[in-house]
Amino acid sequence: MKYNTINTFSRSFSSGNIGNFKPVVIYDNADVDKIRILTENRKKVAVYRWVNKVNGNIYIGSSTNLHVRMYTYFSLRSLAKSNRPIDRALLKHGQEKKIKKFDFFIFFFFLTLD
Repeated sequence: MKYNTINTFSRSFSSGNIGNFKPVVIYDNADVDKIRILTENRKKVAVYRWVNKVNGNIYIGSSTNLHVRMYTYFSLRSLAKSNRPIDRALLKHGQEKKIKKFDFFIFFFFLTLD
C-alpha cells in the first residue's frame, strides 16, 4: 500500500512541536468521544496528538489504521503490555478516570493509493 503523504514529518513522542498546524478534528474528552473516535476513524491514515490535561504533556503519533491504534489505546490489556510513553501516561493518568484527563486531536489525514 502506498501513501500520498503531502508533507514530511519526523515522528516523535512527548514532543509538542508539530509546527503551526491546526487540528482538523478535536475530541475534547477521549472517554466521552470513544465510540465516535473509533467509528469515524476506520481505515484512516493520520497524524494525531494526545494532550494530558493533568500535566500538559503532549504525545504525537501516526498510524496507518487509526481505528486499530485507537482501539489499543482504549484497551487496558494492550496498554499494560506496551512501553510507549503515551501508553504509560494513559495507564497512569487516564485509565483510572477512563481517559477523561486527555484531549485527542487529529492533524492530518492521508489518502491511501491502492
